[in-house]
Amino acid sequence: MKLKTKVEVCGWLVLAGIVIYGLKYFISILGSFTIFRNALAMVVMLMLIIAISSDNEIADKVRSVG
Repeated sequence: MKLKTKVEVCGWLVLAGIVIYGLKYFISILGSFTIFRNALAMVVMLMLIIAISSDNEIADKVRSVG
């Protein structure tokens, strides 16, 4: 079960990396609009928070099963 959570964390990190790369490309197309940069940064932060909270839920499930 611990390996599964590590794999899921790695998966989330890979997804976050792909999203961040895509956002950088998107920002380069839009140009230097600080409003868009702030909005995209908030989206990334929300995704990371969701990933961390879901990982904590998984850890709680593992503990309850164990």
